[in-house]
Amino acid sequence: MVAGLALLTAAVDQLIKGLVLATLPGKSHVIVPGLLRLVYRENRGVAFSFLDGIPVPVLLLVNLAVLAIFLWLVRPYLSRGLGRLCAVLVLGGALGNLYDRLVRHFVIDYLDFRIWPVFNLADACVVAGVGVLVVLLLRHTPAGAGGGAASAGAAGDGSATSAAAPPGGNAA
Repeated sequence: MVAGLALLTAAVDQLIKGLVLATLPGKSHVIVPGLLRLVYRENRGVAFSFLDGIPVPVLLLVNLAVLAIFLWLVRPYLSRGLGRLCAVLVLGGALGNLYDRLVRHFVIDYLDFRIWPVFNLADACVVAGVGVLVVLLLRHTPAGAGGGAASAGAAGDGSATSAAAPPGGNAA
């Protein structure tokens, strides 16, 4: 299910980028005056055009390394809804931008809020997914891990153990 939704996210991203490519080069369209406009930008760097000019193979290796770290971090949470949401957003966004890098050798960006670098749906998905991951890492114990009352029964089998002695008795 995660893979299918991630592919759907990447497909929607590519559909929007295709529309932008077909209609916006050399133009811009104001959505909210003074706040948001649609533009066409070719991002040849990484996030927010950082490291512009880095060769595509190096960018691909960096993307794969970051993706591997992400998968290692999110894996313990995939049995939870938030963990799956996190994976869908990050993987879908990463696939959308990876497709651009492989096929076009740049990423199409189009959302211009005027106070932030121009970005796209895939970027927004990655940022939102990483935000969900941060919440998971800070607030939740991974499924199946020990760690006190917050994780009791986390394995999903309804079991919980306690180290406390029963009332009036000794702990075994």
